[in-house]
Amino acid sequence: MSNFWPPKNSRLLMTANIPRPTGAMLLAHLITVAIWFVTSTTAAAEITVRAVEHHTNEFGGREMSRSFRVESDQPLVGRFVWSLSVEDRTLDRGEQELQVAERAADVTIKYRLNELRDEVVLPVTLTVAVVVGHDEVTRKELRLWLFPDDPFGSRGEWLRSLDITLFDPDERTSKQFDDAKLQYRLVRNQAALLDAEQSGTLVIGEGVSLLKHRSLAETALQAAASGRRVVLLAPADGSFPVPGTSGDGLPDGGVPSELRFARQHIITELDKRLDAQAWPGTNNTVPSSKFLIETHRSRVEATVSDESRAWPWLEVRFPESNGVLVVCGFRVIEHWNKGPTPRFLLLRLFESLSPPVNEN
Repeated sequence: MSNFWPPKNSRLLMTANIPRPTGAMLLAHLITVAIWFVTSTTAAAEITVRAVEHHTNEFGGREMSRSFRVESDQPLVGRFVWSLSVEDRTLDRGEQELQVAERAADVTIKYRLNELRDEVVLPVTLTVAVVVGHDEVTRKELRLWLFPDDPFGSRGEWLRSLDITLFDPDERTSKQFDDAKLQYRLVRNQAALLDAEQSGTLVIGEGVSLLKHRSLAETALQAAASGRRVVLLAPADGSFPVPGTSGDGLPDGGVPSELRFARQHIITELDKRLDAQAWPGTNNTVPSSKFLIETHRSRVEATVSDESRAWPWLEVRFPESNGVLVVCGFRVIEHWNKGPTPRFLLLRLFESLSPPVNEN
């Protein structure tokens, strides 16, 4: 063996002061190389974080969850960290392990939000970040709005002044009004809606069929033309005449001063903090019954339709009587318990019909 090693004329430097590599030394070297490789490739990787749900409204005082998608063009091992804060005060925080093996991974976090007093709406910041080793490689911030459960709070006197009459054949809206402790008078006879002695606000419950109740839309128009505040909530089907056009069925003098069609932007016009692009549990949509303007037998009609060019909002105002009709296609009753926007949108709608006065 001694004649074989080292080979003759070898240029390999041999010295007794350099020990042969041990298994532990090799393992440490491999770990160092691995850490360098992960760090260097992560630094060069394109890493993004995006929210899976797009809504920004949450209820205070509840445990909520929210999902994010982390995308990377290279394998990634690290941590997903988050914090929920108001200005400089942290409300909640957490972290969890993160591994992206095939370009993307979904992460779901859970957090508890502060309970709010009536009529208090609180802006909070949700910050999420991806951390590899000791380095933060990407970050995203979301502005959220926390709302109380009760949209009406201490506005009892103003609510009573609305003097709500409810026509609700399917009893969906009345059940939700009862749960919200919203005062109303229930009317079951459609003919009674044109009672000259009735005043105040007339609400036609969500999901009513205008095909089954064929004269209901004309009744709502006539009630508005006579001076009442009328709200028609997301009808299920059917059509109604467009006011101010031929064949609208309105009496002489019942010409509206304003006829307005609107899309989702009307939501933030009524309250800029509300969600106009996505509601919770709807696959990032705003569920609505929309109305397509069509001509049928020389009469201009608004027909319930799923077409994208249809309108979810119609507002009609009558100058002579100060009456108003709002056809709200957004399904606020169906989605009442899924997020704050539906119930606070109904509140803002009522306020637009009859602005509250300071009750203090």
